[in-house]
Amino acid sequence: MTFQEALDFLARWLDESVGQLIELPSGQRKGLRLTQDYTLDEIEEFEDEWDLDFPAPYRQFLLTVGACEVFYGGTGTGRGVSFSRLDSIPELYHEYFDKKDSQLFSQFLPIGAIYGQQQVAAFDITREMPDNFALFSDEQQAADWAAAAEVTSPWVRFEDWVIRLVELEGEPELPPESSGAV
Repeated sequence: MTFQEALDFLARWLDESVGQLIELPSGQRKGLRLTQDYTLDEIEEFEDEWDLDFPAPYRQFLLTVGACEVFYGGTGTGRGVSFSRLDSIPELYHEYFDKKDSQLFSQFLPIGAIYGQQQVAAFDITREMPDNFALFSDEQQAADWAAAAEVTSPWVRFEDWVIRLVELEGEPELPPESSGAV
């Protein structure tokens, strides 16, 4: 599956679901809800306001899919993923950043949360692409995120993460010792 195909699946499922549970290819019933769609002008306006440039794959995600909640309400172990509305990012994630020397938008671009795993999904916009995206414990401050990503939650390509999210229909992969997989 390509990144664009994964985005197209999400967009189609969002159109079908309209906040209601739908049956996905696996047979699981889950909900998806669009909270905001975006035009290129709206994205550029936000970038200008905060003096930042979104990573190209995230911009493509926003243009194709938008801000949304996906894969919630199922019976599996996944409890959904939220991709935050741009206008809510500063308020939603301010508690992770030291107000005196904030890394919000100068280093990190938090874009959402993984409900069942209590994680924040964020880009380190100071890192070279493509490996500049990671999931961070919601118990950590942003000042600890970069070091944590080097140890426990490795940097990945956003595109690869979205593809896996769609392929697994929001169900997290279990660690090898939990699933019996190698």
